[in-house]
Amino acid sequence: MNHGNSNKNDNPHHLYLIWDRKEDNLYKYGISDTPIEEEDGLSSRVRDQVYHLNLPENWLRFTG
Repeated sequence: MNHGNSNKNDNPHHLYLIWDRKEDNLYKYGISDTPIEEEDGLSSRVRDQVYHLNLPENWLRFTG
C-alpha cells in the first residue's frame, strides 16, 4: 500500500486550503486523495482538519 500522496498512488488528488478568518489569510494548504463531497465541496480530510483546528478556538476561525 502506498502513502496517499505518493507518486505511485494513481488515485485522483485535489489541492485544498484552510483559511484563517481571524488573520484573514491562508493558514495552510495541502493535497489529498479523499473524495470531494458534493454537499459542501469539501473532502473528509479538509473537514477533519478544520474541525480539530476550531475546537480550541470555540468559533469558526478556520474554514476549508
